[in-house]
Amino acid sequence: MPPDTTPRVILRFARNRNSARTRAATLERSLRAQGLDVVKSGNSPTSSRANEVMYFYNEDRPSAERIAAGLVEAALIQRAFADDGSLPRPGTIEVAIGR
Repeated sequence: MPPDTTPRVILRFARNRNSARTRAATLERSLRAQGLDVVKSGNSPTSSRANEVMYFYNEDRPSAERIAAGLVEAALIQRAFADDGSLPRPGTIEVAIGR
């Protein structure tokens, strides 16, 4: 990722869970304070029990690690690309807030 590119964080959480919404709002404020571009999706599968930080490109791992370090018990996962051939732009990191 070029040094002038701000990571884009897609924040996923279960909208139907108050605790997940509260944690997502807190995390969103923290990430924005760090200068990151945050998009709230709110459509994380309700079966997600743990916090997960996912990235696609190897060069995005350091940014993903910094985000994961700010979460309690977050799993760091390199995601495979979608079968339909669609590619996220470099710098895209997904954060799923668990229950």
